[in-house]
Amino acid sequence: PTAEAASLLKGFESRLGAAVQPAGIGVLVAAITNDGQREWMFYATGVSAFEKALNEIQEGEELYPIDVS
Repeated sequence: PTAEAASLLKGFESRLGAAVQPAGIGVLVAAITNDGQREWMFYATGVSAFEKALNEIQEGEELYPIDVS
């Protein structure tokens, strides 16, 4: 990614980690950048709590196409 895109991705990753890890919702175990995409792998206690935290950090921000499974 460009330097600007890399900075945005890192900021998003930091906000998401700060929202889920201290709350015991999840922990980041891998981040992979390939073919124009960034993939984060979290171990999470549950999908609904993780999605709630994800939605909260995106309020007022540019939305990214995100798949939680």
